[in-house]
Amino acid sequence: MAQLQVHLANALVVTSEALGVTSGLGRELPNILVALLTPAAMIALVMGLWRVSADLNWSGAFPVTVGFFSHWQVWIGLSVALKVLSSSLLAWDRRTRKISEEQ
Repeated sequence: MAQLQVHLANALVVTSEALGVTSGLGRELPNILVALLTPAAMIALVMGLWRVSADLNWSGAFPVTVGFFSHWQVWIGLSVALKVLSSSLLAWDRRTRKISEEQ
């Protein structure tokens, strides 16, 4: 498993070097994505809670009344998926940095 991670990390470094991104933005891209995904997850959670409260007549009308995004389960599921993606990306970044520091 560790060898697979080393090979994956080396492949990503080679790919980023081929693209000309060896430092700066290339190294910070996972952190930038995490910084954007976390607020997006919060917004999706708020939208889901708003939809639940609108269904219970606790708040005003929800702006999306028909379609896929008119269901609270979709919004809360999207929130969970974005947060899991954010956490996974952060863990992956930590692993790849640790592997690159060991070499």
